[in-house]
Amino acid sequence: MRDWFGLRLFVGVTGAIAAIVVALLAASSVGASAPSGAVFTSTNPAADNPGGTTTLCLNGGPNVNTVPAVNCNIYADKNFVWLTGGPGPSALADGTYFFAVLDPGGQPDPNDGSAKNLSSPNDTYLNRTFSTAAGVITYAGNTPTETAHDYSNNEIRLMPYNDTMNPGGVYIMAVCSLAGGSPVVASDCKYDAFKVHAAAPCTSGCGPGVAADLTVSKDAAGAYTTTWTWNISKTVDNTVVKQSGATATFFYTVTVTHDAGANAGITVTGTIDVTNPNTDPVSISGVTDQLSDGTVCTVTSGGAQVLPGASSTPFTYACSLTTLPASPVFNTAAVTWPTQFLVPSGDALVGNSGSFMFPSDPSGISFTQTKVDDSVTVTDPLGGGLLGTVFSTDPSPTTFTYSHVVTGTPGTCVSQDNTATFMTDTTSTTGSDSKTVKLCVGSDLSVSKTATPSFTRTYNWNITKAVDKTLVEQIGGGTAMFNYRVKVNETGFTDSNWQVNGMITVANPNDWEAITANITDATNNGGSCTVTGGTGLSLPARGSVNLPYSCTYASAPSPSSGINTATGSWNADTFFTPDGSASGTAPADFTGLPTATVNKTITVTDNFNSVTTTLGTLMATDSPTFAAATYTYSRTVNVPTFNCLKFTNTAVIVETTQSASQTIEVCGPAKTGALTMGFWQNKNGQGIIQTNSGANCQNLRTWLNQFHPFSDLTATVCGSSPSLGATSGTGVAGSIYNVIKAAQCTSAANTCNSMLKAQMLATALDVYFSDPALGGNKIGAPAPIGGVTIDLTKICQMIDGSGGTATCSGAFESVSSAFGGASSLTVLGILSYAASQSNVGGTTWYGNVKATQVLAKDAFDAINNQVAFSP
Repeated sequence: MRDWFGLRLFVGVTGAIAAIVVALLAASSVGASAPSGAVFTSTNPAADNPGGTTTLCLNGGPNVNTVPAVNCNIYADKNFVWLTGGPGPSALADGTYFFAVLDPGGQPDPNDGSAKNLSSPNDTYLNRTFSTAAGVITYAGNTPTETAHDYSNNEIRLMPYNDTMNPGGVYIMAVCSLAGGSPVVASDCKYDAFKVHAAAPCTSGCGPGVAADLTVSKDAAGAYTTTWTWNISKTVDNTVVKQSGATATFFYTVTVTHDAGANAGITVTGTIDVTNPNTDPVSISGVTDQLSDGTVCTVTSGGAQVLPGASSTPFTYACSLTTLPASPVFNTAAVTWPTQFLVPSGDALVGNSGSFMFPSDPSGISFTQTKVDDSVTVTDPLGGGLLGTVFSTDPSPTTFTYSHVVTGTPGTCVSQDNTATFMTDTTSTTGSDSKTVKLCVGSDLSVSKTATPSFTRTYNWNITKAVDKTLVEQIGGGTAMFNYRVKVNETGFTDSNWQVNGMITVANPNDWEAITANITDATNNGGSCTVTGGTGLSLPARGSVNLPYSCTYASAPSPSSGINTATGSWNADTFFTPDGSASGTAPADFTGLPTATVNKTITVTDNFNSVTTTLGTLMATDSPTFAAATYTYSRTVNVPTFNCLKFTNTAVIVETTQSASQTIEVCGPAKTGALTMGFWQNKNGQGIIQTNSGANCQNLRTWLNQFHPFSDLTATVCGSSPSLGATSGTGVAGSIYNVIKAAQCTSAANTCNSMLKAQMLATALDVYFSDPALGGNKIGAPAPIGGVTIDLTKICQMIDGSGGTATCSGAFESVSSAFGGASSLTVLGILSYAASQSNVGGTTWYGNVKATQVLAKDAFDAINNQVAFSP
């Protein structure tokens, strides 16, 4: 038989007893710890009727006294009532319990010492404590009157307990859970009613009577499901960090929120037990159920039907609500039946109804909450895995914070994905939120370069030229040979135009940013450098640029072996790099050979008389043993009959245009047009004197008087001479004749005055009569003879002849000593100097040193014979 909180209603109980039972059950309440399953009273024939003759149960089937009467409601004696856990699935759930026998009516308190407790006067609840495990009862009680156990049937005798105060002999058995300890509340217990009656009930022939009303009992369990919805979000203090350092710490916050929970499946369910205490069947109109808020519940199979006699029939019911009640709610079950006579007893059952409201506790029906997704576990791989568990009772939002270090790679950006996830505890629903952070680490630019030093070496040369002689004076023409020597030598070299040129390569290793930089270049040995395009250079990500540069030097690099350094500079803070500059170097070594040369190889030429001849080529060296060469050669020239010819002979270094020249001169006698003293003695010369000397030849006499040797000429007339037909010479013309006629310079003579005077006189006449400003050019001279310069270092030694003639001996002498050391003088100058060495009339001349007089005489004689040379 099903129970309502373990309480069974018994067929055969009088109407008065049934009313007491109904009142008792109406006062019961359900606690949160009520035992699950069912409890029953039963007989134990093995213990109390081993001989099979003792009546144990007063209702039931034909074997009621020989097999355990689990459905027995009326017992023949108090001692025959046993507790059993019930058959099959109705058995008590595993746990620890105690039992007590109670008086019916009101709210029966099962704890020891209560007014309704009939067991506690005999022992404590500890002696009535038992356990169940997998449907098996284990009992350690030690009640004084208990004499037998039947563990094979899972039964415990209820004795000892006092007699009931109920006049119908009704008792209530309570079984209470000790899961919450002692004392307990009525709602922690299940109940079963039984009756003890020593007399056997009337079974037939008892005549008409009033049958007992049906009784109704029920339980009610409220239930609902609350489902929570969760969300998760994630934030981070920075999503992108740009820096020069290798690591960065990101601070994350994971926020979990939940709603207040959504209720669903709000129901009240239970079992309505309708007990027919009569031994005969009873017809009912139906069973209904309703909540106190007006909700009509559905009773399964609750229509009109016949209930068996002496039985309790269970009806399940269910109530559905849309919202959880805000105030206490109660459940009432009702059974109606028509007036009827029971068969075969003939008892009359008057049409009536029975109802039962549950619970009697003013708090109303207890609703058991089923929680769905009541909590979530929150995980995050970067937060250490499990961040924690959040419950629906925790604040919303609930946050978790943690940090994570990201290690970057210089020159690029490293991304770190991070997902926080929750999973609910019931449905394993998940949610997540992700954040991606990026760490960009700046890397310095790289600078490299090439350097090509260069300089120009200009080789210095010297050229000289010598000739064995520079002057050939030769009477009678012919040829003359000159021997030349040209020397060319390298005098060293001059270096210039020092430069360092090359390419600077600037590379940006960063693939996430462009960098703007300035590129400069410098040397440590004096150069001044310029970089083309080096200001405000923009380098794209992963890009590189080649920049040409040039360094120049105002003077020789010092030291000659230097270092050339290219430097890139930028703003490290702006571009998140470790440093703000980078450099690259290359050697700038000028100690080697020049990269360009000037005049290293030269060509030497010689130009003579407009004809150019190549003498040779010469290559310079770079060591102190410099290059040198000597070229020798000869040139032959024709000597003119009169006057001089000069030949300038120039040797040239073609590449440098340096030159060395020698001028040679070949001279025949100066062609002055001068005439000998013999000419001035003969009629031609005498005729010129008489005709062209002014009135009475006084102009000529005055001009000649300026020279001491001729200051004794005092004639005031031209006079005449034998050459003009006179017998003796008279006057100016005759005096001239006489001087020339008397000229001699022999070894017997002590002086050479007379010859010197005659030759000088002839020269003076040549000067006077060749000059238009004096006596006119009467002798056809090419120019006034007084202005012709005579080389006094090469005067022909004259051989005097008779009649005023003389010839060149072919030997030459210097007469400079006779003319004050002068190497050359004009003819007029020669006349003046010689006159200064004479007294008036020429009697004392050159100190009358004959040798000196001869030298002076030879000078005038060479002039007069046109064998004197111009210098």
